[in-house]
Amino acid sequence: MDGSLRSTALKMAPLFETDERMLESKERGAKNTLQRQHEWLPKGWVMEIRAAGEKTDKMYKFYVHSITGVRLLSKQDVLLYINEANVSGCNTNGQCDTSSEDNILAKVDFRPSGLPEGWIKEIVYRKTKEGLTRRDPYYTDPASSYTFRTLKSALSFLETGKVSKHAFIQRTSVHDLYSFEICANMHESLRNRLMVNEKTY
Repeated sequence: MDGSLRSTALKMAPLFETDERMLESKERGAKNTLQRQHEWLPKGWVMEIRAAGEKTDKMYKFYVHSITGVRLLSKQDVLLYINEANVSGCNTNGQCDTSSEDNILAKVDFRPSGLPEGWIKEIVYRKTKEGLTRRDPYYTDPASSYTFRTLKSALSFLETGKVSKHAFIQRTSVHDLYSFEICANMHESLRNRLMVNEKTY
């Protein structure tokens, strides 16, 4: 191989590696239970997790249209809204308040902009000592299971394969946390998000 061909091959190698990582993300994403459960959910909709119950011992799952703010409780309700513009009520029998953001635990986007199919963007809501709500984004790669704190670090990983020092693998994956139908018992790791804390985990 002459010098020019070798130089071209070296330049193309990172592109091929990036394509392979993107393809692997797509394939792994298709196998994940949470992804399979929500293949029907169109782009522009996010899954919203809220604390509920008299003792905050439950969590509810909603589907929210990011542009209009329409909030629905089930797949059937979302498809009815998309096909017929019919908005169903979010009846939780008084168990879950949706009038404010105070009890939001997370919002999950299955089709985050700028990332390959299979990636998940999770916005985690936490209380601060000032009484405010902090929103921390996390980007999870289904192939490696690494979670990245910024979109920039996620894209850098796709391009170079290098894991940033702030990336980590969650002890309880996003797939395990949110693979439930409508309502479930509160997971202990989510309960902690409602408590005042100053650190980011």
